[in-house]
Amino acid sequence: MINTILDDYRHDEAAYYADLAHIVEAAADDEIDHCMDLATSMEFQEHFSEIDEDAEDVQDFLEHMDELPDEEDDEIQRILESTSPLTYDQMIGLEPIEE
Repeated sequence: MINTILDDYRHDEAAYYADLAHIVEAAADDEIDHCMDLATSMEFQEHFSEIDEDAEDVQDFLEHMDELPDEEDDEIQRILESTSPLTYDQMIGLEPIEE
């Protein structure tokens, strides 16, 4: 019974740290968001009104974004199995975890 409680606690803590890492990463992306806002502004579109060849691909991606797999469980498992602190890219699976 104590092992089950400890396992549940470890899982909840890992889920908390995964959520926290996402929040920190999102906060770090504020400058990118600002640039994206500028890029989608009317002033930008007036100056650069060329046809965007990737627009159809982007629209298809946005329409199917809800179908993408949720990798939260994988992130939590990586945190649980880690023996050292992970970078954000390691937590989300973009970089290998070096032991």
